[in-house]
This record gives sequence, structure tokens and C-alpha cells, in this order.
Amino acid sequence: MRLFHCYLVYLMVVPLNLSAITAFFNNGEQWEIEDPLNNDPLSAKAIRPMQRALINYKDGTIAKISKQDQYEVIIIHKFNEVLGLLWPEPPSLAEAKNYIHQGDLVRGLNVLDAALKAIEPWPKIPGSWWLKASLLKLAALERLQDASRLERWISDLSKHDDGSRVLLSTNLKIARLTLLNCQGEPQSVLKNAQVLLPKLANPEDAVRVNFCQAQAQLLLKNYPEALSQFLHISAFHGARFESYPQVLLGIATALRGLENPTVTDGKIHAASVLYLKRVINECPLSSEAATAQSILNQDTTPPKPSPAPPT
Repeated sequence: MRLFHCYLVYLMVVPLNLSAITAFFNNGEQWEIEDPLNNDPLSAKAIRPMQRALINYKDGTIAKISKQDQYEVIIIHKFNEVLGLLWPEPPSLAEAKNYIHQGDLVRGLNVLDAALKAIEPWPKIPGSWWLKASLLKLAALERLQDASRLERWISDLSKHDDGSRVLLSTNLKIARLTLLNCQGEPQSVLKNAQVLLPKLANPEDAVRVNFCQAQAQLLLKNYPEALSQFLHISAFHGARFESYPQVLLGIATALRGLENPTVTDGKIHAASVLYLKRVINECPLSSEAATAQSILNQDTTPPKPSPAPPT
């Protein structure tokens, strides 16, 4: 416990070295380590004399060369001896966030997967970026709507969920709602969402559950309910909401579900076209933009009212 307190004090008073990681070990030592996200951690390079320590992922060790008297000796620590890390935010995480925000989910996930390989030995160590990177990947997979990949990642993260981290537990519960929608079980989504919503302290989490409910209503072809919830999210949260492209596409889809040419004279259809164009213009790199463009390509003119029956 004393070592942990020393580590916290260090975080408050020592200037951050932006070019390296500082590792704190359970014997009181602290080392500077080459950032594995700026250098290839799996390369065959030997330990460089008198430089920072290197991570060996294969052996699960961190090693450096130190001078003792007239000799150079290799000092090795195991991963499980790390008490804490002082790790500047890896540039690859910012890069992945940018891709995901733009809707380029595949590229963002590729960057994240590479980063997580370097981070995964320290899922619970203070100063590790594991949780942030893992939840960013979870959010991207939810948006991607790939049931198999999402299910595997939920399973992987669940192994680390012992209930001590509310953020992880909550995100997993919401991700399971998304997975149920992907698996075609909207009724289960609506049922589970009603149980989950009263337990959420963060309003942003509640909005994500509302989005899952809207998606479920859309799958059930309950178009008025789906439209109402999608419009509410769009009006009060807009582009701040992480699944904004899906919200716009959901509004367009729900409007088309409500379209009745003999009653609305194409007005609802025209509104849906406007929302499809918003997806393309506001979220051009997203997969939803490609979907919206495909719909417009297939439907270039609004439906005409059916002719009146002969009298």
C-alpha cells in the first residue's frame, strides 16, 4: 500500500516524459521503458546498452542493461511485478478515435487491435490504457453491427469483469443489448432495457439504452415508436451521440415504414430522403452513408399515389 501511495505522489509532482513509459515495480524501483506503440515490441533487436528498458512479450518480462562497477548486467522484471504505469496517451489511440468518430470503423478497429496487443498484459494496472482502448473497441463493434465479432469481444471482456469497475460492467450490459438486436431478438432487448434503465446513474448510458430500444422497435416494425425515440436522440444529443449515423438512418427507415402513398402523397417519403442525404453529407465515411446512398440509388423518385378506383 505504501508503494502505491508513493506512485500516486509521483504522478502529481513529476513532469511527464512524453517519449517513454515509466514503470513502478513492487520492489520500489522505477524504470523508463521504450513505448511499445512507438517501437516494434516484437522485434528481434537486442537490449540497447544504457538506454531504456525493453518489453519482451513472448517471455512476459521487462529488461534493461545496468552498469554495476565495471560490469554490465541485465536486470529483468516480470509483468506481474509492475505496480503502476505512467504512460502518455498512445498516438494510436487518438488515431483510432478519429477514424471511429468519422465512421471509418474498420480502419479504426485495425489500429485498436494493434494497440491492444501492446497493452493487454496490464488490464488492471493503474496508468494502463487497457480499459479505454477495450471500451473504444467495444463501441466500434457495436456500431459495426457484426454479431460474431461483437459476441467474441464481449466474451473476452467479461473475463475481466469482476464487478469492481462499474464502467466496464455497464458498457458490457449495454453491448449485450446491441448484440441481441444483431441476433434478431428485439423483444429481449426491450425487456432487458426496462430492467437496466433504472439502474443507470450516467444519463449518457441511458441514451445508449434508448438507442437500443429504438433499434429494437425498428426490427419489430413498430415504426411510430422507433421514429419517436430516434427523433428524441437526434434532437437532444445530435452529432455528440456516438451512433449518430445510425440514428439518422433509423429515422429515414422508420419514416419509410410509415409511408402510405394514398394518404401522405409522398411527403413522408420526401422527409426520409432528406435524412438519407444528411447521413451522406454529415457522416460521409460511415458505412451508414454507403447504405443511404444505395437506398437513394434504388429509389430516385418518390412513390406515386395509387390511382383512384373507377366510378
